[in-house]
This record gives sequence, structure tokens and C-alpha cells, in this order.
Amino acid sequence: MLLGLGMVRGRIPGDTAQGAALLSRAAWAGNPQAMYAMALLHLSGQGVSGNPAEAFRWCAKAAEAGLPEAKALLAALSEEEFPSAANLAKAIDFYREAATAGDAEAGFALGSLLSKGLAGPPDFAEARKWYEQAALAGDARAQFNLGLMYLTGKGGTVNDAEALRWMLEAAKRGDAHARSNAATMTLTGRGTSSDPREAFRWYRLAAGQGYAQAQAMLAGFYYEGRVVPRDFESALFWLSLASRTPGNDALLLRAGRARAVLEKRLTPDQLERVAGRLAAYKPAGFDPEAEKLVVEAIKFLPPSARGPGYPTATAQAGPGSTPPPTVSAADPKALF
Repeated sequence: MLLGLGMVRGRIPGDTAQGAALLSRAAWAGNPQAMYAMALLHLSGQGVSGNPAEAFRWCAKAAEAGLPEAKALLAALSEEEFPSAANLAKAIDFYREAATAGDAEAGFALGSLLSKGLAGPPDFAEARKWYEQAALAGDARAQFNLGLMYLTGKGGTVNDAEALRWMLEAAKRGDAHARSNAATMTLTGRGTSSDPREAFRWYRLAAGQGYAQAQAMLAGFYYEGRVVPRDFESALFWLSLASRTPGNDALLLRAGRARAVLEKRLTPDQLERVAGRLAAYKPAGFDPEAEKLVVEAIKFLPPSARGPGYPTATAQAGPGSTPPPTVSAADPKALF
């Protein structure tokens, strides 16, 4: 079996097909690790014809032989590839075994199945328990879902402080949706005191990752001049990104309408600069060091700024500073 694995992984001479043949012999001879390897090969199509049914069969044999990783994979295959009622019920059993043994991935998957009610009535209380176990182990998806449960009261009591705690844990691990939710909670003072600057930071990181709702909210900050200097070009830039695929989302649809209005407000030179920024934009991956630089580059208004975010005359007067856009009586005070 080890010879076959070495060939498949390219660590010893021989091609993938030869390695797969050796693993197949070992699997037929009853080796659980070889059975599991055959399941993976059939899923990837390496050395064998890709066949999900064969992958399921070999994985089931490896799981029956007691291989923990095979149980987790079998649960995933039961849920995703062959989602019959019987298989989903088995998936829950296999996920529970793996989660009980401390597998955070299985804990998240078990919580997801239980909360969706795919193998029976939804059990939010049980789902919350498994989400919490996976969340404590550092699974960002479980942290986000647990935060939602505390926010909505599914499976237990509503607790805004706990909801924000888990949203922030997921946000620190790069979950854009969690970042946007944490920003909104921080902005509105849910689970904490209101802090628009901290909300702006989280919106900025989520917006940079391509999360449309955060992009729309960020545009509102720039348009209103709230905690940052008023900047119509940046407002239009983020509105344009947010409204590319609005679907039926009410916020994104409003962003599209606001974009159309703001486009008429800007000069040709301004529109050209925005177009250049849009052409250069690429969603950012999760990179903590790069994100530190993004946050450090944010230029907040000083505490002495008055009104809804307009700089004082002193704050505007520095050398090389760009005056904020003039505001006419026809301009709305807020985008949303």
C-alpha cells in the first residue's frame, strides 16, 4: 500500500495509474487506509476514472472499518453527493462521531445539518451546541453561525454581546460577512457602545474583499463625510462595485440608484479617475499584514470636526490638502 501511495503522490518512481492499481489490490485485501485512498482517487479522478459512486462505496468500507477520516468524508458524501433521507441520517451519525472526537470541521457540518433540518425537523439548540464546540476550536464558519444564533435567538437566548463576540472572532479570521455584520453592530451600538470609526474599519476590510453590502455602507460614509472627509469619488467607486450584481437585495438596489445620481454630480475628470480605480480593483484575499496597512492608511476626521462629518476650516487648510466637495441644497444629506 505504501508503494502505491508513494507513486500516487509522486514521491517514488511510477505513474499514478500504477499506484492506483497497487492501492486497489490493498483495498480489496481489506486495508482501511487503502480503501480511503481509493475513495479519494475516485473523487479526484487520479489514476482511475472519476466515479463518486465508487468513492462512496470505498469510503463506506473504510468507515465501517473504523477509520475516523473516512467517517467524516462519508458524512460529507452522504450530504453532498447522495443526499437521500437515509444517507443524511447516516451523515449526522458519522459527523457526530467525528465531532465528539474533536473534529471541528465535523462539528460545523453537524451544526449545519441540524439547523437546516435536512434529516428531520431543525434542532437549533443541538446545532448551537455543535457550532459552539467548533467555534471554540477556531472554525470561522461556526463562529459566524454561532454569532447569528445569539443575534436571532435560535436555539437559545438572544445575547447581543455574545453575538458580537463571535462575529468578531470570525472577522479576525477573514470572514467578510462576519466583518460586515460586526461593523453594523458596532455602528448601531448592538452588543457594544456605538463606534463609527471601528465600524468603518471593518466595513473597509470587508469591502476590500468584495463584500457588496459593506461596499455600499462604505460609500455612505464617504458621501456623508462621516468620520472620514467627504469624498464623492470614493463614494461612487464603492457604489459602483456594490451595485454590479444587486439581485433582489434592497440595499444594493438603493446603491445602484444612488450611483446613477452621483455619476451626474461628478465632473468628467472625476469620472475618469473612478473608472481607473474600478479597472484596477481586485478583491483582496485574507492577508493580516496587508490589512494592517489598509487600516493604517484610513484618514479619519479629527475629533474637532463639526456637523455630520465636515472638517473644520483649520483641518482643511493644510498644505496640499484637497477641499471637500461643495454641497448644494439639491444634494441629499445621506445616500441610504
